[in-house]
Amino acid sequence: MRRSGQRSAVERIAAEVAAYRQAGGPEDPSLRSTLRQLDRRLRRLSPEASEPDVLAAAISMHEERDAPVRALVRDLRRRFSLQQETAEPSVQGEPAGWPGPFDEPIRILFLGADPDPQRRVRVDQEFRAIQEALWSGDRHLFELGTHPAVSVGELQESLHRHRPHILHFSGHGEDDALLVDEGDVARRVPAAAFAALVAHFQAKGLCRVVLNACHTENQAQAIARAIDYVVGISRAIADRDAIVFATAFYLALAYDEERDVAKAFALACNRLALGQSSEREVPRLFCRSR
Repeated sequence: MRRSGQRSAVERIAAEVAAYRQAGGPEDPSLRSTLRQLDRRLRRLSPEASEPDVLAAAISMHEERDAPVRALVRDLRRRFSLQQETAEPSVQGEPAGWPGPFDEPIRILFLGADPDPQRRVRVDQEFRAIQEALWSGDRHLFELGTHPAVSVGELQESLHRHRPHILHFSGHGEDDALLVDEGDVARRVPAAAFAALVAHFQAKGLCRVVLNACHTENQAQAIARAIDYVVGISRAIADRDAIVFATAFYLALAYDEERDVAKAFALACNRLALGQSSEREVPRLFCRSR
């Protein structure tokens, strides 16, 4: 239930769209047209709709690959993320404990992809930082596998071979896809297909997923329908801050006897805040509904 006096997500986003248009809006004529349509249609939605629901509705008004709409949604999400009044970590859903006793090492699979030469991410550095964080505790409690330049054809094979409890992806993301390596070019992995793949391995022990890539909040929310804990990134995040977040997250797991993901997530967000990073509200944690 909304607090008294607080505007609904529909009202706030509609006001943001109106202000965006009045300020001159985008130069792209097709995006200006989209804004006009969105401005009208937002006001037809239920006042009780959540912000993610409103944004999802905005996307569904047009074709999935409509670049102007994706650009609009990313811009709105970025603007709302910057305007949040609280620095508390964003956790949605009911937290769950680790399934079963710790009678075997926790298997972590690190998948990396950096196919865009114009937007390099330091995948190798992130892997080394995570490795050092885990090994700073009892290294025998974790098994860390890696595939630093994963392709579409290697996704299933990697999951079959490593049978991870935790799947970590480092690289580039979009609202509706992850980008992986395919020779010298980037290959889009549709969000729905990736969510279905991850859900299949839930029965084989996969229970935590970390998408440490830009614009993966919607994907994380979808994956959380099958997986207990999923971390996503709500908008663009600096490479350095992504590595800082990941390092602090796994350091907290290494030293927590209960391997509490919600606590590790909170400490990782706090680590960003300690460094005065503007990205501290960018990560999102979703928990599977019980």
